[in-house]
Amino acid sequence: MWKLNYETAAELADKYKPCLVLFPEHSPSLTETETDFYPRSVELFLEQVRLGKGAKNWFKLVTDWHKKTITTIDEIKNVVKTDPTCGRGTFLDIPGIRAGDEKAARKAYLEILASGLMRYPVTAYARVISGDEPFLNPKPKPEALCVQYWFFYFYNDFWNDHEGDWEMVTILLSTAGPQEPIPVGIAYSGHYAGLRRPWTLVSKVQESHVVCYVAKGSHANYFSYRPEGYPAETQRAISLPFAAFKIRIPSSWTIKGRKAIDYVPPRSSDSFAFGCASAGVELLPQVQLLPSEQSLSNPTVADKWWWLFYRGLWGSPGVFKGGWSGPEGPREQGIRWWDPFYWAEKVCGADEVEMWPSVFVH
Repeated sequence: MWKLNYETAAELADKYKPCLVLFPEHSPSLTETETDFYPRSVELFLEQVRLGKGAKNWFKLVTDWHKKTITTIDEIKNVVKTDPTCGRGTFLDIPGIRAGDEKAARKAYLEILASGLMRYPVTAYARVISGDEPFLNPKPKPEALCVQYWFFYFYNDFWNDHEGDWEMVTILLSTAGPQEPIPVGIAYSGHYAGLRRPWTLVSKVQESHVVCYVAKGSHANYFSYRPEGYPAETQRAISLPFAAFKIRIPSSWTIKGRKAIDYVPPRSSDSFAFGCASAGVELLPQVQLLPSEQSLSNPTVADKWWWLFYRGLWGSPGVFKGGWSGPEGPREQGIRWWDPFYWAEKVCGADEVEMWPSVFVH
């Protein structure tokens, strides 16, 4: 009889880690528009940043800008552990990179990698969640199980440029049988929402690694290659600096006066890859298994994974707080973290297939 414990969770996380299809990270023969950032360990970011104050509103940001102090990773960790709000109202900022300065971000990124590439492997932070977790409310069906993979990118080089970027892949499995859990579906994050497909309709590598096409700059995830790209149609509430209200604008409309299109690289086996500059790079990330919520109550475990508790922004805040700021960390992303079953089945849209009925959510 299969049972969820640390060892079986680690086995699932390694078995089902997605195969990422990315634009090349760097190549002398490619231009900046043909390269992108890879998801690497959070240390690549945390070892470079300083802690800034004033992420609560635009006026606070301006008046507190001069108060930023350069901090070490240990000092940031101490703030998270001793501050009752775990750093809410602060942000992690990379010195020397202004908002929207993707060239400076790429230069800094490549210099960091050149100083020690092996220290920052391509990484997926995985967690395994069963349907009986205490924090799930309402409860999904008892056979529900999922494996989430969180990816951190150094910089979001899309129309809404900003430092830091968190994206995620969720694999839904069923424990209804006596043997190892059976995968039934997948959900990919992208632009505050996501897409989902049944397990049988997703391309795979080595039978168990779903193929995940990562969009240039935005790092939104898609199930297939499309030469014309994908329109980023999600809507987002925008807070204006001196307004007492929010407006909603579609992300396909931008202040740069052009459509926001997600372009993903082809695999060498894609029938539409002919004529492209090059096929994308296919990578199976190194997996780091995150502790369960229950384990995080252990002080020793919490100390090791302290950055999970950080409640500020992973990147400096923008004047327009609607996608132009660094993101919040995984545990601050609402139902993506706290109810992945509902997020996958009710928030994510069915991707180019017949509507996929709910499996676990009543």
